Amino acid sequence: MAKATLTLADGAVVDFESTDEGIAKILALYNSTLQQPAGKKRGKVKRVAGKQGVKKPQAKEGLQTRTEELITAGFFKAAKTPPQVAAQLLTKGFKHSSSTVSTVLIRLVKAGRLDRHWNDETKRWNYINL
Repeated sequence: MAKATLTLADGAVVDFESTDEGIAKILALYNSTLQQPAGKKRGKVKRVAGKQGVKKPQAKEGLQTRTEELITAGFFKAAKTPPQVAAQLLTKGFKHSSSTVSTVLIRLVKAGRLDRHWNDETKRWNYINL
């Protein structure tokens, strides 16, 4: 077994004992971190519920924002059901279930952006922008 002492950039001294190959690997790793450009920092990776090494994506635009864009575009001039809204979003490349869309539509009703009424024929709520 070989012994080595390594003095880190912050002044900490590390003594370790390993095989020649092990020491060579440790020194190579340490030297590679020293050779990183000054502006680049090794960032910490945010962990997502047990998935190591996966960065958590930042949401820029959610279902509610997309649905509000449909309101602005006049999609709700005629009454629409949640499956119709989900189908319209799918044509734009966004896949959402009808139940998820329903939740957002109810929030928009509570916020006063949409109205809803029960359709006895389809047995569904219809949403409209009056």
